[in-house]
Amino acid sequence: MSVQDQIILNVELLRNPSKDTRKRAAENLAGLGSKSVLSLIPLLDDKDWIVRYRAAEALGMIADERSISPLLAGIRDEKDHVRYMSAKSLGEFGIPEVGIALIPLLRDENDYVRRITALSIKKSGSPTAIEEIRKALSQEKDPAVAEKFREILSE
Repeated sequence: MSVQDQIILNVELLRNPSKDTRKRAAENLAGLGSKSVLSLIPLLDDKDWIVRYRAAEALGMIADERSISPLLAGIRDEKDHVRYMSAKSLGEFGIPEVGIALIPLLRDENDYVRRITALSIKKSGSPTAIEEIRKALSQEKDPAVAEKFREILSE
């Protein structure tokens, strides 16, 4: 099976009813590396949030710079799962400017989004963004999130 055929098959499998199948499809696409990027990016605008989530996941595993801007759009998605995975994936790039762009998610309504955002900011290496974690910690009401912020800041 050609690489293009593998991409087409796995993109289709991202819509499978089975969570495990969708996860394997995302991993397979990531395994194909940068060859999958141009097929994954349009999926970040799919009407199905699960497809957007898995596309963001695969793009993070690939960490091809062509996906940074589309993933940044994903941090404003209406679905918290997509914001979470977009933030997590952006952390894989280790770019300070990405850390700056993630700062607003430190105040996201979803605690999982706030936690993964802090970790991604730490990975970005942006001193300014890391200082924003300190500020967010002083206002954080969820004890689990506050603990994660403290853990990240102490690393």
